[in-house]
Amino acid sequence: MLLLQTILAPALWASGQEAAAEQGDMITINTGTYTFNAVERGDPFDEPVILLHGFPETSYMWRRMQDLLADNGYYTLAPDQRWYSPGARPSAVRDYDIAALAGDVIAIADSRGLESFHLIGHDWGSAVAWYVAWQHPERIRCLTAMSVPHLEAFRIALTTDPLQYEASRYMRLFRWPVLPEIFLRSRNLKNMRAIWEESTDDEVARYVEVFRGRGAVRAALNWYRANYRSLTGSAVALCPVRVPTLFLWGNGDPAILRSGAELNKDYVSRSYSEHFIDAGQWLVQEAFPEVSARILGHLDRWRLSRRE
Repeated sequence: MLLLQTILAPALWASGQEAAAEQGDMITINTGTYTFNAVERGDPFDEPVILLHGFPETSYMWRRMQDLLADNGYYTLAPDQRWYSPGARPSAVRDYDIAALAGDVIAIADSRGLESFHLIGHDWGSAVAWYVAWQHPERIRCLTAMSVPHLEAFRIALTTDPLQYEASRYMRLFRWPVLPEIFLRSRNLKNMRAIWEESTDDEVARYVEVFRGRGAVRAALNWYRANYRSLTGSAVALCPVRVPTLFLWGNGDPAILRSGAELNKDYVSRSYSEHFIDAGQWLVQEAFPEVSARILGHLDRWRLSRRE
């Protein structure tokens, strides 16, 4: 998650557009500031859902979920977030502050005429989703956060639980200049490929194509560089969110430990449900049947049409 300091060559842009076309249902959304690639599924008149990917993935992670939701009467939109879209690549680290990332979600919704919508996020996408739900509860019909708890719950766990502090060591290392890029890009992205160990060969091929781009790894890491300090300090002290929330966490997650997951319920003031799943960080890949069933049940409960 981060920024791109260089302008991609036209050949790289064309390559990205070709890959997008192969994915199917790829659209571009111009927010007035940036242009985002996004995958849409379903009838635009159906109940809207926006899905936010995490690091180091793209909207491609949601393809099965989008197909399932479309089959059940939902219109879904999964954007490639800031930097991951070729038309949304600012150059300064500060441009990847979580407030700016959350602003992109609202801008995307506005551009598609979505006054309110369901919001689903995983990993960094979950962090952004929490921020959106906190700032704009009137826009969110329900929230599903996967793996990453409410940012205040995570901050408390990180600062009080030595095990969580150690588990987050990689986040601090990612803030170093230059060295993380060298480590992740070396040997044909071998170290990044290790992160995708639960992904399919097709998913890995898609992600590799993105991260081979000039400046790509640096840009993704800038999400950490822009936000680690604020996410672990008093500046993150968000109030409890006031939207119906489902939280899914893998009890084998090596990055987000139980201490933060168990605190999460204290930071939702509306209807809240949580499920600790027998999986790790990559919930969609590792436990799709259970995860998709939980998400579909949550969305069905809070369908606007059902509440009217």
